Amino acid sequence: MFNYIKKRFGHWTPRYIYNRIGLFINEKLHPDWPWLTKDAVLLLNQLLKNEDIGLEFGSGRSTIWFAKRIKKLISIEHDNNWFEFVKTKLKKENINNVDYYLKSETDYLNILNNIDNNSIDFVLVDGLRRDEVSKLVLPKIKNGGILIIDNINWFIPSNSYSPSSKRNNNFESEIWREVWLAIKNFRKVWTTNGVTDTLIVLKYEE
Repeated sequence: MFNYIKKRFGHWTPRYIYNRIGLFINEKLHPDWPWLTKDAVLLLNQLLKNEDIGLEFGSGRSTIWFAKRIKKLISIEHDNNWFEFVKTKLKKENINNVDYYLKSETDYLNILNNIDNNSIDFVLVDGLRRDEVSKLVLPKIKNGGILIIDNINWFIPSNSYSPSSKRNNNFESEIWREVWLAIKNFRKVWTTNGVTDTLIVLKYEE
């Protein structure tokens, strides 16, 4: 029982509790923001342009938030119930610039076959098979475009205080190691709120 409690609540330090409270307050103040870090949302709000074409793997509040700021969004979702929920929200808000697809895990990456290289302004990776998605979308992003990876601390080692963060060169998979090498020379902004982390990669060399 002690080990279970330690595993379940061991990360509930004073720092983490403080960060959770801050996250709770921010979500109450900005209920329409994507479930990304505050710093990531603020940065994206500056970087996105109304003529942009975006792609996201994993839909939700980000879908509506992006759609209101850009020309077109392609969104991929794997969960049927969540797909129907977001679809209803899009219809309710009269948003019609989103190509929204329900894909099984097997078909999850097939959408990339229909997207030209250097044609997408930004990609959000926040769904299934994130390592494969991150690797395969890089050629699809324009020079100067943006790659956004949520929960990056779960996959790539860092000094983050967020729970479940990887350490000591311990990548979640070899594909993640390949991704990290592929973006090595790109400008990167690693953001954290102490609960989770979001990485923003600008696709041009420093």
